[in-house]
Parts: sequence; structure tokens; C-alpha cells
Amino acid sequence: MPEPPTLYETMYILDTELDDAQVAEQIGQIERVVAEAGGEVVATRDFRTRRLAYEIDGHTHGMYKLLYFHGTAEVVEALNTDLKTRMSVIRSRTFAANPEAIVGGGSEEERAERGAHDTQPQAKMAEAVPEEAEQ
Repeated sequence: MPEPPTLYETMYILDTELDDAQVAEQIGQIERVVAEAGGEVVATRDFRTRRLAYEIDGHTHGMYKLLYFHGTAEVVEALNTDLKTRMSVIRSRTFAANPEAIVGGGSEEERAERGAHDTQPQAKMAEAVPEEAEQ
């Protein structure tokens, strides 16, 4: 049985020497790699140019991008292989994403449903405390 798709996030750092057109081209190519490997791109977020924590191959700054996608281990492997061979990518890492940790993680309905589930155990505990106190 095939592995169900997982939500992944890939943080990658682009070379600051790229102009806006080259950055857009790189993002498009990276997203195409995911799609061609059978994944589904959810979004790419821009975290602007930042100073690197330490110098990497002569680079002190980089353009941080965060790619969210649904895929399988094969999609992750194809993406990581592509990112390692791109001269414009300084560094990259891929993780299984935690939707609850993502800002605005999910639709309003999903957040409301999670909120309802989160408060139920607290409500049960609140009901149990007075009963225990009376005994």
C-alpha cells in the first residue's frame, strides 16, 4: 500500500547575488521538482535576506525561503538531491511539518475543531475537582 502524503517544510537559503528575476526562476524550478516527483506544493514563504549565523562557502548573508509541500519520502529525496546540486542554494534542510506550529496553521474550522478538542479534557478536569473536594 502506498505511503500517504505528509506535510513537509524545506528551509533553503539562496545566494544574495541573484536578482529578483533569478530568485523567481529558482523558486519556480524548485517547486517544479516537487510537482514532477509527485508532490503538491502548498506555499513558498519569504523570510527576507538575513545574516547567516556563520560563514558558509564565503557567504555571510542569504535569502531565506520556506517551502511547504505534501509528498512522500521519494519526493523529499528528489527535492534534496536537486537542492544539493543547485549552485544558487547555499544550504537547505527538510523536515516533517507540524501544522499546529505553523502561524495560522489550518483553516478557521480546523483551528476551531482543535480548540474544541483541547478544551474538553480541561472541562472534564474542572468538573472532577469539585466532586473530589466534596468527599
